[in-house]
Amino acid sequence: MFGTVHVTTRDIALQEPDLVRRFNAAIMRGLAEATTEPAAAADSLAVYNPPTDVDIAAAELELMAPYVGPAPIGGLERQRVAQMIATLEGAGAVPPGVTPGDVVAFDLLPGA
Repeated sequence: MFGTVHVTTRDIALQEPDLVRRFNAAIMRGLAEATTEPAAAADSLAVYNPPTDVDIAAAELELMAPYVGPAPIGGLERQRVAQMIATLEGAGAVPPGVTPGDVVAFDLLPGA
């Protein structure tokens, strides 16, 4: 299963695909930087969210770093999405027949 994905509406994906691509690129750059410079990212987070414990935030980013990627960061493989759908289908969480293309706009992902 994937840990985190970004979601948008079908209308935005169809009407403003460049906006979706730019947002994805920016958020993935931030993720890459945060996992390579966890202390700096934690300090920045604390500026905008003062209750943040910078030591805990930095440690979380350090733990997450090995799971970011492979390149391109933020890319999804059809086969992994299909496996995720099959798992959810087997658990009764999605109806039969859902395909990767039904839930992911692969042309809007990094590296597309």
